[in-house]
Amino acid sequence: MILNRFTKPLLIMMVLGLIVSGYSWASDAQIADPDFTPTVTNPTYESGQGPVVAIDEAHNNFHTKDGRFQTFAELLTNDGYQVVSNTATFTEANLAGIDILVIANALHISNVGYENWNGQIRAAFETSEIDALETWVKGGGSLMLMADHYPFPKAAENLGLRFGFIFSNGYCFRANSPLLIGQSDDLHNMIEFTIDDDTLSTSSIVQGRSLSETVSKAVSFTGQAFWLAPGSTAKKLMTLRMGTLSLYPTEADGFTLTTPVLHNGGMLQGATLELEQGRIAVFGEAGMFSAQLSATEPVFKQGMNNENATENLQFALNVAHWLSKLISDDADGDGVTDKNDLCSDTPEGVSVDADGCSSIQKILDDKIGLEEVIHVLQIMSGM
Repeated sequence: MILNRFTKPLLIMMVLGLIVSGYSWASDAQIADPDFTPTVTNPTYESGQGPVVAIDEAHNNFHTKDGRFQTFAELLTNDGYQVVSNTATFTEANLAGIDILVIANALHISNVGYENWNGQIRAAFETSEIDALETWVKGGGSLMLMADHYPFPKAAENLGLRFGFIFSNGYCFRANSPLLIGQSDDLHNMIEFTIDDDTLSTSSIVQGRSLSETVSKAVSFTGQAFWLAPGSTAKKLMTLRMGTLSLYPTEADGFTLTTPVLHNGGMLQGATLELEQGRIAVFGEAGMFSAQLSATEPVFKQGMNNENATENLQFALNVAHWLSKLISDDADGDGVTDKNDLCSDTPEGVSVDADGCSSIQKILDDKIGLEEVIHVLQIMSGM
């Protein structure tokens, strides 16, 4: 994009701040926090009796079950899920028996290793695998897809596009970040999404199954910003506020004064999609579902273990419950999911039919339809 007179000075200060502070989001210097325990007070399922959750490890994933997603795996295990590693390519046969597939930061083999995060970032998934995934989801499977900052969005670009998500291969910086004025950021670019300012939607995931599961804030840690494709039926979950910016380098952390920049206000870091019998949850940041420590001083906590992200644990559980179909998108609470509800504004406590409509709503609809017909006939009779 062309920088205006306001943005260009900010970008110059921002890049200088990144260079001076030596910030790096892309190195291998992140480990699971061994001292953080993801406690579940009231497990959803009996131990080991819940749905099968497979965390992908077949695509050179940066986050794996026994690695950076160790805490995420422990959290779901503590909630009763059966958490396993997926080490096979995606085929109809290999996906059978999996209820929820978790894909976090996949890479092509040629781009494995920080030193190879430059030049051509190749697709991590074969077209045949994406075909198999689409069939599996439509048949009732649930997919949780995460593609973080550069280079992961490019590696998962073809998979995201298949389901109507357009990834952007950059680094997302929060609004009013000290980095924008050339200063270091003690909060390591944490991005808050809250109910109060509508950056976190009041969706069924946010509301949970009860008041005790409701969350008011979710926090991400850099990541990417993405769009919904035209005509998408996906629902926004985490919307970036005005003032958020992304930088688009051609190599990991390769920020220069000519690095392209894009305003991200209105773009997303979280969205959900119901596709026939299946469900998809997409996130532009994976660290928020982990509990990691930086391996360099000063140690920084990234994820559920961060004192500013205390609701991320419940948010992660709610996402899992939605993918398990324990939570339905039902805006008016009448027991009929939104995608099947012909009357989406039914008052609380009113009985409805299979279409989600009460008797009075149907009468009103019929009356309105009749009035429209009479009006058209009156016009025609006067011609």
